[in-house]
Amino acid sequence: MMVCRTLDFVKKFSRLRLFTSSNAIAMLSLSAVPTARSLHATSLRCCHLAIHSNGDCLEINAVGLQQPLQLHYAWLRGHCYCDKCYSKATYQKIFDLHCLSLFEKPVDIHLEDQNLSIKWTDGHQSLFHIDWLIKNSYSGYKQTSKKTESYWNSNKIKELNPEHVTFEKFMNTECGVKLLLSNVLTYGIGMVEHVPATLEATQQVVERICPPQENLFGKMWQFATQPVHSDTAYSSVYLGAHTDGTYFEDCPGLQVFHCFHHEGKGGETLLVDGFHAAEIVRTVLQISPNNHLEFVYVFSV
Repeated sequence: MMVCRTLDFVKKFSRLRLFTSSNAIAMLSLSAVPTARSLHATSLRCCHLAIHSNGDCLEINAVGLQQPLQLHYAWLRGHCYCDKCYSKATYQKIFDLHCLSLFEKPVDIHLEDQNLSIKWTDGHQSLFHIDWLIKNSYSGYKQTSKKTESYWNSNKIKELNPEHVTFEKFMNTECGVKLLLSNVLTYGIGMVEHVPATLEATQQVVERICPPQENLFGKMWQFATQPVHSDTAYSSVYLGAHTDGTYFEDCPGLQVFHCFHHEGKGGETLLVDGFHAAEIVRTVLQISPNNHLEFVYVFSV
């Protein structure tokens, strides 16, 4: 079972994952859903607390902190939870973030016991408990490393040989999910092995990552070599390299194919690295990163 990123030529470069038709395949499209990360959860008794302005940030230092907290003023203003900015009944913000300036600056900052009081240029007063700021701070959690993408062709991907994850490991461990997603980020494709050959099991794998995206085919669907649609995907005709779903206004970010083994010839799965293909085009045509090529969808009626 393959989880793949797709390439939207109109909006962005991404991985290009291309498939020929197998004897029977369960297929679905996904919208990537961001995962939540844990926040700093240190509780601190606020003794020997020091605060001072540092450009567009407020810097907080105290005994027990490994390093000073740096909180942008725009972030602080947007996270005011007073009754004028936040509804405790609906858990929704009242303050219009569109009115917020990225260059927001306070006119007064002072401590009131365990609370930080900030007065803004419009006269609004915000009050933050120091422990809350520490627990919810993003300071120190800025991304320090980025997963390196690995471009490949047929020979290179065989040499790299990305590790597959078993269905049992994927469904029952966090490291199984991490391995699959790591492969998708690095190579644009990940494999889950030994998935039961049912639509229900396929959906279990999908929902372990994110909810399926509804489209004109539904959320989950099956196709085989049966002429039920005017589509070569439902025939035994060879399918060359192509992308799926780029005609949708909301193109799929991920695609999942449940591929079955069969006795006989044909039905091979074809994979192409779109980033690698784009890099070849860029190199051959000597395209500057600041220049853009126009892609045209050619069809006949």
